Amino acid sequence: MPYLRYVATLDARTRPEHARWHGTVLRVDDPWWRTHYPPNGWRCRCAVQQLSEGDLRRRGRGVTPRPKGGTRQWTNRRTGEIVDVPAGIDPGFERNAGSYAPVPAAKQVLDGRIGAAPAAVQQAAAEALLDDAVAVAAQGRAFRESVQPAKLRTEFADRLAKDFDAGAATAPVQTATNATADDLAAAELVRQASRMFPAALVKKAGPIAVQATPKGLGIRGDYDIPARRARVDGKLDNAIHEYVHHLQATVPGFQRLFGDEHVRRTTLPDGTRTPLKTIKKYPGTAIRDCHLDPYVDEYFGAHYPANMVKGSDAGLPDAEGLEVPTRGYQILFDSLGGKEMLGKMADKDPGLLDLLLGVLFQYGP
Repeated sequence: MPYLRYVATLDARTRPEHARWHGTVLRVDDPWWRTHYPPNGWRCRCAVQQLSEGDLRRRGRGVTPRPKGGTRQWTNRRTGEIVDVPAGIDPGFERNAGSYAPVPAAKQVLDGRIGAAPAAVQQAAAEALLDDAVAVAAQGRAFRESVQPAKLRTEFADRLAKDFDAGAATAPVQTATNATADDLAAAELVRQASRMFPAALVKKAGPIAVQATPKGLGIRGDYDIPARRARVDGKLDNAIHEYVHHLQATVPGFQRLFGDEHVRRTTLPDGTRTPLKTIKKYPGTAIRDCHLDPYVDEYFGAHYPANMVKGSDAGLPDAEGLEVPTRGYQILFDSLGGKEMLGKMADKDPGLLDLLLGVLFQYGP
C-alpha cells in the first residue's frame, strides 16, 4: 500500500490550509509527508488513509500534484532560535514523528550539552557511552537504514569525513632506518588506512611501527601488541586490518564492546561456551581454533590463547573477539582479501554491522 491520502474533517473548525490539503494523494516516501503528516497542530483532527494501486483504480484516483505553500518564521521564546515553519502547521508539528529517529536526535541534544561541559565530563560521558552496546548499535542501525544498501560504504565514508573529521589526521608511522621499498609502501598503506577513521580516534591511537610482511612467512600480516608494530602484506584491506589491531591495543574502551559481543554470541544458555573448531593452520601464529558462530567468515571467531597478549597494557578483555572489529572494518571499508563481503554482512549479520558503524560514531572531533 504505497500511497497516502490526506483526510481533513472539513467542518467549520478545520484550518483553511488543512482543508485545501484534503484529498492529496502522494507516495509514502514523498518528501511532502516529512513536514505535513498529520496531526499538523494542536487539536488538529486530520488523518491519512493508506491506499494500494488497486484502491486508486477502483476509486478513480491517482497521484495528485504536491500542494504548494510557503513558510513563516517562528521565534522560540525560550531559546531565541528562529526557524522556518510551513504555513498552516503549528511550530513543533513540522516533522513526521513516525520517521523521526529518536536515538540520533537525543544524541544530538546530548552532544550539545556535553560539548559545553568541562573536559573531564566530556571524557567520562564518551567512555560511559562506549559501555552501552544497545545505544551504540542503535546509532549504527539508524544510519544503515537511512541509506541505500549499495551506497552504504561511500555514504559511511562521507559521514565520517563530514561529522568526524576522517581524513584530517594521519597515523604517525615509524619505519626502520634500513627500511626497504616494500616497508615504505606498507607504511604508506597504513597511513591511508588511518585516514579512513575519525580523526579523534587516530590521534588517541598514536604512533605505529610498520614493516612489510617478510616473504615466505605464510601469513598476510600480524600485529605485535607490546611493540606496537604491524607487518602488512602490501594490500589496503590488510593495512586496515592491522591498523584496527593498533586501535585495540592503544585506545581505552575501543575493544570492549566487540569483546563483550563475542562472548555473548559464544555463550550457551547454561553458561558454557560454544565449542571450538580447528580451522586452517596459519603458519607463524598461535591461531588454531575458532568459535562457530553467525559470523560471515570463520576468522571473526578466532580464539587466541591468553598468553598471546601477555605484556600488553591495553587491557584487552582476555583476548576475546580480537578479530571481530579487524575483520569487520576490513570488510566495511574495503574487502576481504579482494572479495566483496559487505552485502553479505548486511544481509546475514546486520547486528554486528550496526555495532561496527555505531562505535566509530563515538569519536567526534
